[in-house]
Amino acid sequence: MGQIQRVRVANDLDILVRDNSYFGWLPQNPASHLSRHLEIPPQDSAPIGLRIALKDYLRIFSEHNLDKIADGDEALLSQADDLLTRIDDLPKESRQQAIHDQVKDLLEWFR
Repeated sequence: MGQIQRVRVANDLDILVRDNSYFGWLPQNPASHLSRHLEIPPQDSAPIGLRIALKDYLRIFSEHNLDKIADGDEALLSQADDLLTRIDDLPKESRQQAIHDQVKDLLEWFR
């Protein structure tokens, strides 16, 4: 298999190509693209707190952890509660609300 190459196709978006075939896509700053439903996210770059929150969200609610959370893993549930509190403290805007709603919905689902 060949090396994966990144091809910039938009200001904040690369497609990944391997052996001259599409392999995937990669946004430069994924938190900037968070939205609820069909909302258009703000055009500015996501603040650092939101980027950290998204990174933590992806770590906590990874496929590897979902069964643990479903089984009531207190450490992961506590991390998720802490994450929701940190998200609540971020400046209010649509991207913050999108990740807030997602974390809140998942916590309600698993409890």
